[in-house]
Amino acid sequence: MHLTDSDTEDVGFDHIGNIVDGGVIHDKNLLEGIGQYVADIAGELRYTSAYVCMIFKKQSGITLNHYINMYRISKAKELLRDVTLKLADIAEMVGYSSENYFSKVFKKYEGFSP
Repeated sequence: MHLTDSDTEDVGFDHIGNIVDGGVIHDKNLLEGIGQYVADIAGELRYTSAYVCMIFKKQSGITLNHYINMYRISKAKELLRDVTLKLADIAEMVGYSSENYFSKVFKKYEGFSP
């Protein structure tokens, strides 16, 4: 399906936002990589991953990957309040297989280490 620029305002973005904010991302444990998550959204919408990312960026001004990373870091900040959780466990809970990589991404978004 090929849509014009004016069509992208009506198709997809609201549904993508609903998926990200209202269900799929919350139901998953964020253990899958962002690429797989974007593919899941695209599959649900019956679009390509590239098209979903383009619609999201055009409407929001940020990439879908950036949005998902911000969501993960937000969840990590909530989990960091629980002093009984280890950093490696928190990293895994929000979708990072490496504690070191999680710390690097966290610092990039927050300006300090977790």
